Amino acid sequence: MAKVIAKSYTSPSLVLLAMDWPDGESTHDFLGFAIKRTPGFQNNKTGKFSESSWLLNRLGFDGPPPQGHPDFPSNEAPIQKFLWWDARLDGLTSESKLKYEIFPVSGTVNNLNLIHSDKTDLLVTLPENIEFGIGTWFNRAVMSSQAFSRILKAMGIDKDEIPDPSDALKLREWLANGMEKPLPGFITTSASVAGAIYHLTDSLWIIPTLKNAMSNRKIGLVYDSKLRKTEGNKPKSNPNTDTIKVLKKVKFFKRDKTGIMPSSGF
Repeated sequence: MAKVIAKSYTSPSLVLLAMDWPDGESTHDFLGFAIKRTPGFQNNKTGKFSESSWLLNRLGFDGPPPQGHPDFPSNEAPIQKFLWWDARLDGLTSESKLKYEIFPVSGTVNNLNLIHSDKTDLLVTLPENIEFGIGTWFNRAVMSSQAFSRILKAMGIDKDEIPDPSDALKLREWLANGMEKPLPGFITTSASVAGAIYHLTDSLWIIPTLKNAMSNRKIGLVYDSKLRKTEGNKPKSNPNTDTIKVLKKVKFFKRDKTGIMPSSGF
């Protein structure tokens, strides 16, 4: 029997795991992989980490879990892919060390067999945001974010409820994922700024920084100027309109031919 072959690709907020099991091709009941992480996930209420956790899989043998139910642990619903990412790194920092135990799984739906003899361990150290003079930050997407739903539930906030200012700030900081710190610093310390934006609507960090910097710096921004339409086929106002009026000394360039990916917005 051959051990699982695995490699990790890391960023400060996500670990991508690539894996293969050479014997899988000749194992007719090979079902996928079960992946155990130590330390485990952080509890949103207590802030403590479990000793270990199984990475989760949204697809079980009978499809996804019912609405409102958690995803399946991969030792019960094996991961049926050769690439899988772990984004549940809340509470961890650069230099945090993680251990991934990757098991091939065979058997049947009612009789899963984690093949311990072929298990592979991966030791991962989360990198710094800045390495070799290059900084990398990723904000979090709220669309379809199960993690965001868990945080709202832990904070006792209903999905249709407007949070109070202190809770709203916590949620915005979680979504920014640290990007709210280097980006204003970059604007402030640069002699000039050129960039592309999607929705420039952040009144907490970015707009105030640009407003303070525009008096003595050249700032040019390409923005998405497309007008979307409502269900009644009427054009919506562009979300950047109010900001453009405020940032009068910033040079804005319209882009209306193709879309700018939402992940590039401030």
